[in-house]
Amino acid sequence: MTTGESWGRTFRASQKLSPRNWAQDELPGTRGEESLLPYGLGKSYGDSCLNDGGILMPTGSLDRFIRFDRNSGILRCEAGITLETILRLCVPEGWFLPKKTSSQAALNAIDFSKLSDILL
Repeated sequence: MTTGESWGRTFRASQKLSPRNWAQDELPGTRGEESLLPYGLGKSYGDSCLNDGGILMPTGSLDRFIRFDRNSGILRCEAGITLETILRLCVPEGWFLPKKTSSQAALNAIDFSKLSDILL
């Protein structure tokens, strides 16, 4: 077990770490009694990045582009990509994200199958 704390340092938790480096990797087995929580950049002020007694699955290594159609603006990428990285690819091609988070955190909250909806 590893002890972790939220970015805002308001909570601590004891959890097992099971990093995911490739999208094809199998999910860690939970045997039914342990919960599994994917973990992005860890910029949450609350406790959303903690899974006390369960398995925390860091996804920061899932930061690769899969496909970018420069004509339609449709981008497919892994969950660990940051807005900064996306902008470095899209802006030179004439595309921009109309909305961004205050911290430019990973795009974990966006449905990547509908990413074209947020590209101009």
